[in-house]
Amino acid sequence: MRMVWGQAFQKLAGTLFTGAGVFFFVVFQSHGDERNVADDWLNQAVEAARTNDLATALTNFTKAIELDPDFAEAYNGRATEKLRQGDIQGALEDYDRAIKLEPTLAAVYYNRGTARQAAVDSQGAMDDYNQCITLRPGFAPAYNNRGELERAKGHLDAALADFNQAIKLNPQAAEPFNNRGLVKMDRGDLGGALADLSRAIELDPKNATAHANRGVVKRLAGDSDGAQADYDQAARLAPGPAETHQNPGVREQGETYPAGALTELNRADRLNVSDDAAGPPIPGPSLEPDAGNWDSTTNEPGKADESASASRASQYRRQAYLDLCARSWLLALTNLNRAIESDPGHAADYVSRASAKRASGDLTGAREDLDQAVKMDPGNVRALMLRGSLKAANCDFESALADASEAIELDPLSARAYAERGFIRADLGDNGGALADEEKAMELSPEFAGPYGTRGMLRYDARDFANALSDFRKFCQLDLAHSQDYIRFRIWLIEARLGEQMTATQELQLYLQKRHARSPDDWPLIIARFLTGELSEPELLHAAECPNIKTSDGRHCEAWFYAGSKRLINGDALSATADFNQCLAANSKNFTEYRSAKAELKFLQATNQGPPLAPAKIVREHPRRLNEVTGTIASPWAGYDRLIGSRIDQQWQAIVQGKNFAPTKVVAKFRVHEDGTVSGLKVSGDDVHAPYCEAAIMKCVPFPKWPEELQTAAALGFREMTYIFDFR
Repeated sequence: MRMVWGQAFQKLAGTLFTGAGVFFFVVFQSHGDERNVADDWLNQAVEAARTNDLATALTNFTKAIELDPDFAEAYNGRATEKLRQGDIQGALEDYDRAIKLEPTLAAVYYNRGTARQAAVDSQGAMDDYNQCITLRPGFAPAYNNRGELERAKGHLDAALADFNQAIKLNPQAAEPFNNRGLVKMDRGDLGGALADLSRAIELDPKNATAHANRGVVKRLAGDSDGAQADYDQAARLAPGPAETHQNPGVREQGETYPAGALTELNRADRLNVSDDAAGPPIPGPSLEPDAGNWDSTTNEPGKADESASASRASQYRRQAYLDLCARSWLLALTNLNRAIESDPGHAADYVSRASAKRASGDLTGAREDLDQAVKMDPGNVRALMLRGSLKAANCDFESALADASEAIELDPLSARAYAERGFIRADLGDNGGALADEEKAMELSPEFAGPYGTRGMLRYDARDFANALSDFRKFCQLDLAHSQDYIRFRIWLIEARLGEQMTATQELQLYLQKRHARSPDDWPLIIARFLTGELSEPELLHAAECPNIKTSDGRHCEAWFYAGSKRLINGDALSATADFNQCLAANSKNFTEYRSAKAELKFLQATNQGPPLAPAKIVREHPRRLNEVTGTIASPWAGYDRLIGSRIDQQWQAIVQGKNFAPTKVVAKFRVHEDGTVSGLKVSGDDVHAPYCEAAIMKCVPFPKWPEELQTAAALGFREMTYIFDFR
């Protein structure tokens, strides 16, 4: 969290009259008789502020300024009162005046930095904290706040150094321990993160945010019971209004995103955060709101005399953060809805609600909230980045690129913005631009894992396997806190392609032993078991079926890519080509598997290792049904039917390659028995086309035997199949 004036004022109020006034002025100074009256008003204003009589404080600071228009300390004090009351612009104007009058007052730079942070002027805030530290190197809160900004940009080394210094200067302050714990969590040092967050709680046992953050770290470390205890304690310490929680800390049933949300979040799952590892994130394309400043009301730090509605909104915001840490998406949405109803003027609330909606699978609602946030605050970098990520998830790549580019213009030192734009450029096929962006992100933040994952994917698709492997291993080294599943799959593929399949399998199995289970329907685990040989291709395709069409398409995109990759490793380029074409047919263009399948097909075609991409094709009544006679997408037969279709496609493409046919359609019907044999084949069509279709089917016989679960589910000993061959 960010240390703001209101918090620090209460903690250090006793020092304001001892010669170390760190917020209103650096040292009380004597200005001669001509300022005695102004000094009196100033002292009265300070006393009123200390007792939270903010209206009187503001009035008295103004009277001091009227008596002495060059009274820098009075401008500083009035600015701080304006900031506490939500008048950010007025505060900035007074701070500017104070600095012009007295450019060596460190406290004024610090205070203006907090105001600029509230105004989402990160670079301006950074400049002010730097100047404060230059003038007063021993001022711990400036290091703490600067560290927050560094973490927000992904500069973890710089953030860690600042939090270390803040702790060295003031080891009794809880906030730097809390923040250093988050940096350690970002870097995968869960033991160090747990120690720091526990220390923050020792120093400030009523710190709800530290409890919530420690709960996230415990969950990442596999301590679910301990995590829940921290979430519950956080809810008790900072409960929202009574109507919000009947049972504070109790989550909805279920620990994972809905199936639809998992597919849409596929890109973030792989290279940034995953559903089983999402914690208090930093600003950028993430799934949950920033933890940085929830304890002080995002745009109104330290405000003590809020109106009743604004006060309620502040409570709702704090509770929503705790709900998000506990993964209680619906409760978080309830609190954010009420915060916006109570006080609709905060763009950050819409960004946070968009994050919660995205996590719960409501991508349309998330997009609407982000549009509103950008309308209210066009310079909101986080809103632009998250909106760009959502657009890319919906394959609206050009518009996504525009958002990411605008975010970079607003914050040219954001490693995360460059990393996100690089990913979008890769989606658009601009591999050179993508590589440049990812390497710029690495330059800005060498310890940020995401760009290494994206560059590894680009190198994989370029068949630069040695360097891709190096990038993937660097990703795993840097990011121990988040899911590495899909990066580990690429490591397996590279090692297997380089002739080390046994070693690759042993390494992947070792990773799986340490990996935390995600859900009963753990799709990445199914892919891993297929790669290691525990599951067959029919079993993989069967597991990919899902009632949600987008999820089913995404899973089949992945399944066909990994199936084709294994066939390519085994030297079966013809079957691999058919599988990669099936991957593209799923049309999940925002998946890295889709990009890689395109790259593989391009290479195979260029080297004459496979047939043309699609000389002709088999047309089915529904692209997700594949001759599924029951018409139920989630049928247990669908995966087996896809496998048969793939085999027929492979043979048919090989047979018709290079031949020209008059446009027509041919219908084939037959039965597939438990042992994979075929009977009752009937092909309707003319004597020119029909023989090719019959030959394509019979060359596949026998088909794979039915999986055991299909044998027990079958009412008959055979399966009726109907295919339509479309010669175009």
